[in-house]
Amino acid sequence: MQQAYVYLDEAGQPRPTEKTPEDVFLVTALRVDDPYPLRKLFRRTWQHTLPKRLCHLNEVKASAAPDHFRERLYRGLADLGENLMIHSAILHTSDLPYPLRKYEGILYAHVVTSVVGQCMAGKGDHFVQLSLDRRNTPGLTVAEFNAHLQAGLGFYLPAGAYLKIKHRDSTTDVGIQAADFICWALYQKYQREDIHWYEIIASQIASERVMFRWK
Repeated sequence: MQQAYVYLDEAGQPRPTEKTPEDVFLVTALRVDDPYPLRKLFRRTWQHTLPKRLCHLNEVKASAAPDHFRERLYRGLADLGENLMIHSAILHTSDLPYPLRKYEGILYAHVVTSVVGQCMAGKGDHFVQLSLDRRNTPGLTVAEFNAHLQAGLGFYLPAGAYLKIKHRDSTTDVGIQAADFICWALYQKYQREDIHWYEIIASQIASERVMFRWK
């Protein structure tokens, strides 16, 4: 049975506000057929990179990680080769049509559906587990958000396939933590014009779509 594990994270805010001058919002999903290599990579990175007094931590965010930790982790992700594929959608909030700006929850669900759909397209998966960080989705309950995804992602799955959606605390899921690091590398490219970390994993990026950019 063809199966896939998809992990998702985002960076930035999906609509412009006075408190968030950053213009970029992006959603990134990574797909693996087997989550064990990711767990092994994170465990070894913790053991060989962090001092003993910090090895008890359940999570290290990409934005706060020391460079030597990032270097080892990104190199490890790159070594997974075709076993890890990345899909991302990038939105410049200044490009967002005004009618959509007041529907943040619907917009987020749409972008997530688009990105995760790319992970499934043409794969013939009969089981997909989608894990994403718990977050508040304005205007949508968790059940409504899941229903939106189930309906949209059904177009990418064969008949009888099973999609399992898990909203998890990122401290308990290294797949979501890996998505955080990949998302952060892409964010540096689009918001900071810094491609240093992005270049390490560039060969595994299967799709990188800029949305709502008409010009």
